[in-house]
This record gives sequence, C-alpha cells and structure tokens, in this order.
Amino acid sequence: MNFLGKISVIIACFNYGRFIEEAIESVLESTFQDFEIVVVDDGSTDPETIRVLDALDHPRIRLVRQKNQGLAMARNNGIEASFGEYFLPLDADDKIAPTMLEKFVAVLETRPDVGFVYSWIQFFGDENRVFKTQDADLSILREENICCGCSLVRKEAWREVGGYVPGLYGYEDWNLWITLVENGWLGVSIPEILFYYRRHGKTMLADGQSRHWYLMGEMGKLHAPMISEGAHIGAPLREGVALVKKFQNKLTSEDLLNWRLWKQSPWYMAKRTIPNGIKWKVKVVYWKIKSLFLRGKKEAARREILAGVARRGTARLSAVALAKEGCAPTRGEGVTKKSILYILPTVSVGGVEKTALDTIQALRGEFDFTIIVSQKGEHAWAEAFRSAGAQLFFLEDIRDPSLWVELLRGVIALRRIEVIHIANSIWGYSQTAWIKEKFPHIRIIDIFQGGEVEGGVIGWNRQFEGNIDQTIVVNSGLFEKLIHKGSPREKFICIPNGVSLLKFSRDKVVVSGEEIRWKWGLPLDRPIISFVSRLSSEKNPLFFLEVAKAIHAARTGAFFVVAGSGYLQDLFLNKRAELKLEHSLRYFPHLQNIPELLSVSSVLVNTSLTEGWSVAILEAMAMEVPVVASRIWQNAALVEEGKTGLLADLGNVNAYRDSILQVLDDPYLSGALALNARKKVVEEYGIAKMASRYRDLYFSY
Repeated sequence: MNFLGKISVIIACFNYGRFIEEAIESVLESTFQDFEIVVVDDGSTDPETIRVLDALDHPRIRLVRQKNQGLAMARNNGIEASFGEYFLPLDADDKIAPTMLEKFVAVLETRPDVGFVYSWIQFFGDENRVFKTQDADLSILREENICCGCSLVRKEAWREVGGYVPGLYGYEDWNLWITLVENGWLGVSIPEILFYYRRHGKTMLADGQSRHWYLMGEMGKLHAPMISEGAHIGAPLREGVALVKKFQNKLTSEDLLNWRLWKQSPWYMAKRTIPNGIKWKVKVVYWKIKSLFLRGKKEAARREILAGVARRGTARLSAVALAKEGCAPTRGEGVTKKSILYILPTVSVGGVEKTALDTIQALRGEFDFTIIVSQKGEHAWAEAFRSAGAQLFFLEDIRDPSLWVELLRGVIALRRIEVIHIANSIWGYSQTAWIKEKFPHIRIIDIFQGGEVEGGVIGWNRQFEGNIDQTIVVNSGLFEKLIHKGSPREKFICIPNGVSLLKFSRDKVVVSGEEIRWKWGLPLDRPIISFVSRLSSEKNPLFFLEVAKAIHAARTGAFFVVAGSGYLQDLFLNKRAELKLEHSLRYFPHLQNIPELLSVSSVLVNTSLTEGWSVAILEAMAMEVPVVASRIWQNAALVEEGKTGLLADLGNVNAYRDSILQVLDDPYLSGALALNARKKVVEEYGIAKMASRYRDLYFSY
C-alpha cells in the first residue's frame, strides 16, 4: 500500500538513472516523515535509467510513466497524481538536507500568506559555491531569479496560477515564482543551506541560460497585461510612472519592440543603478509598454483593468497613462492615506533618526512613509525602518549624482507625496527651491534638533527659509530662543521627542541581567556605565573616554559600554587603546537592543557639548537608569539636578567622575533618581503624545 503524505516530493527523471537513487535517499532520510515520493519517468530511453526506475520498491514511492513532454509537463502531471497538500519539485540529480522538509512545512503551516518557501543553495560536483537566495521580490524577480527551484509549494497556489508553463527550458521555476507573486503569494527564503544542486556537464539550466534573451522575451509576453493603447490612456490607477524627461525623446516604438536595444539605451543603464523601490516602478514602464506593442490583442475596458489589479491585490501590475511626451503619473481612485517623504542623512543610531523611526512606527497604517537617505553610511537602522513600513531609497546607490534629482522627482510623482519632512539633510535643503516651483502643493517642513540658534541646521533653515513652510523644534527653551531672535512665531512648532513607554520599561525586558551580560560578554559582577550616542564631535565621545579612565583609576571594578557609530569611530578606538581601556570598555557600533543594555546599566552618561532633546537620556529615564549629563541649558529641562539626574560641568573630568561615583555609592540616591525619572517621562514624554502631535501636523496640511 502506498503512503499518502502531507508533502508530495515530485522527481521528474529523463535518463538520470545514475543519480536518482541519491536524490531519493536524501528524501527518505528526512526528519519530517509525512511525505510521499512521486517519480515521473519522462520517456527515458537510457536502459540503465529504465532498469533503476523499474526496481523502485518502497511504500512511499509511486512511479508515473509518460511519453517525453519536458520538465514542466512532467512536474504538472506528477503533481496532479500526488496526494499532498504541498509539493516539492526535486530534480533527479539533486539532493536535500535531512531537515529541509521539517523547516519548510513549519513556514507554510504557520504563514497562510506564503505560497512557497525555499533555502540557500549549495552547488556541488563541477562547481562549489553557495547561492544565497532572497525573499521573493517582484521588482528583482522580473530581472533575475533570486529563488530556488526546489521549493515547497502550496498545491492550491499552483492550481490557482495554472501550474508550470511548458517551453521555457530551464526557466520553468522562475516563471512560476513570478506568477505566484503577481497573484499575491509570498515567497520566503530560509537563510540556511538545505538544498544541494549538482553541476555536471551541460544541464537544462545551462541550456536555458544560453537562450536567456529569448526566454526573457517569452516570459515578458506571459506577464504583460493584455491591454491595448486605447485601454491604456488615462486609466485612473493607484500608481503611475514618469520617464525621465531627458531620455523621453530617445525612445521610439521600434526601440520598445527590441529588448536588446532597450537594455543598451542610456535610460535603462541609468535605472539599473536605482534602488529596488524605484526599479520595480521603472520596470512597469518596460513591461507595460511591451504589452502595449506586443500583446494588444484586444481592448479591455478600464473597469476590467482595475478589477484585474484589485484581484491581484497589488498596484505593481497597474497600467500607466500614456502621453505624447512619455509615461506620466496618474492620481489614484480611493486613495486616502497621505504620503510623507522624509529626507534623512543616514538611517543609523542618532537622535533625529530615532525620532523619525519612532514617529513612523507609531503612525504606521495612517500614512504612507518614504525615506530618501542622502549620505553614505552603514545605515544600521535600515531594516527597522523597513519593518515599520517605510520605503527606503539610498542616493549612494546611484553612481551619477546628476540622477539624484531625477530620483527625487520620480519618488514625488510616483508616490503622490504631499508633505516633505527634511531632517538634518543638507542635500534635502538644497532641493527645496525647485520642489516648490514644480510641486507648489507640497508642504515642506524641517526639524531642528540641535541645541544652538546659530549655524548648523538652523543655518540651513535660514538659508532656505523661503521654501520651508514650518520648522519643528524639540524643546520649549529652543523655541523661545528662536522667537527672541526675531523668527516669526507661526513658522515654528514645538514637538518634544518622546519615548516608547512599553518598549523602554524594565517590566518588558524578559531576559535576566545575567543572561544579557553573558550574551554580550560583559562581566557578571561589575557596575555598567553606559554611553549611548552617535560618535560625532558635538556628542564629545573622546571626553567620555577621559571620564572612563578617571573612574577606572578610582574604581577598578567599573565597566563601560559605548553603543553608537559615527565619523569619530576610528579616533575613538585609537584613544581607547591609548588609554588602555580595551579590557574595561566594550564598544558596540550597531547595538539593536538598547532596552537590554539599559536594564543592566547602573548609570547613563551624557557628555554632549550641545543637545536638542536627547533621546538617549529619555530612554534611560524611562528605563529607571540614573543619568549624569552635561550642564547645558538643553539638558536642564529633562535632567532636574538631584531629582531626575545629576549634571556635571562641561570639560570637567573630576566633576563627572564624582557625580558618577556618587550614584554608584549611594543606593538611596540612585533609587530616587530612577523612580523620579520614570515618573517624569510617563507624565510628559510618552511616544504616543509625540506621535499624536505629528499626526495633527501632517493632517493640518
């Protein structure tokens, strides 16, 4: 009696008898045993293969024989003959890891939105390398296959899209992944080697690669919507595409018919350097124009086009309006969310970046957020911003600076931007004049998080103040100073930074202090003195090292942690070595879990020469960590001397040393400071209050 499993492993075989037993053995050794194996003999002519297949005798294995129809039909027929809820296509010359099925099925069982799941690929045989697959992203999939042919697929998803398409000779999998994603299914990559792909001689994939451009054209026909020029024009869809003006006259109908010419055109080469978020929209131009000329078999009504887009649940496949001068953006129907564009210098550890991240996280779902990052950097918080729902574009990804403006112009048009929020980006300020000229309806705001009323960001603000509609300041003292300097009151709004009272709460740190210290290599029995800040001149990190040296001399048991990156990193590390602090000071440039660090910290130290509204101080206060901060007016509103923290004179190492030791030595003082600090933050500086003010501001335009 044959075994009917949850998973059906489909092995198509054409004259690969010398390999298939290895493939089958790798499946039989799986830790997950609820499976069947369906072997499809695709008309093999090799006597050895026929003998091996005839000899198959196992309760989990069924043999299906057919005339030679090719890989796509062999798989389709095998899947039709299978009983599993999921299927895994495995080529007869490849192998899987014992835990593959177990790990794959766990994803599909817990993620009903995932249509297929796969892993990294280990090449073996004639080639030895690892291919690191990625989650299925249509913007990338249209140009390169980032998935794996040996994926666990929902049979219902396969049926929904019509199965494998014959005739693509090595690209059958790639085409299926594109089709599944177009129909709303997700593809998930497990970052682990669970599939072993044998390279030997000229495989079907190698043959497919030799005909790459032909097959790309065939897939293009399959995935372009069947609409004609009449249906194209003026279709009121959610997304549109704008060709860069300088390239519009270089494209003709004949060019659009020829993929090779298109690929060689200046416009195509320019868009190759643009980040993914814009690339898929640019690709819409190619795919849709391809459909316009190559697949205009009948004219569809606009409502049919819209209905098709709605069925797919995505705007990425929408048609574009076609105008004489090129493809122009169209305003969507039923679009209610406002689109906010942030222009930030980096997305790394920093106060202005943290404020932006907190705001976007809190208002997720209420607005569409896009971020253009204007400077090079490590961008440690990029994934955090993406997880909050923001779309990121990095200017550093575009080699030609002359195209940066075109990127900004395209983002504004494509994403229907209504508010531009500039935060510390000189490049962002420099674009405000033409934005106001070309897009007068857009409101431009900026944020002043620094501590002085001259130079820096406020200098850029004044240079471009005619283009700025409103400026956010983060503390009332700064607001009053600016008004006193003669700035019009209506141009400024005070929105103090906030902190998440849920995230930054000792009750929410579920890991023990001992586990945290062990995980990060911190001593288990020494007080931790922390410094959380960007390593830049105004934060004064080199002075903190002098303070650490003084404390270490007075109290050898103290241990120091610095979290943050910046342009002073090399100088900081050199000075740490010079002061012989390597064994008593740990440095984490990209520490993600700040609440855990604060939960094991005895003191947080701030040595800033100037501040706006220190997010690090707010977070420490919320976590009930005593703060010793520089005695500057910007800190005074937060750190009330002797009540919510202690202040020390700028540049006075002994003053800092004495204040820190006072906190370490006096548990009563330490406890009182911690409780008062938490109380102040809860009453005045919760992130919900800050987010509410930003919500009101964005909606006011």
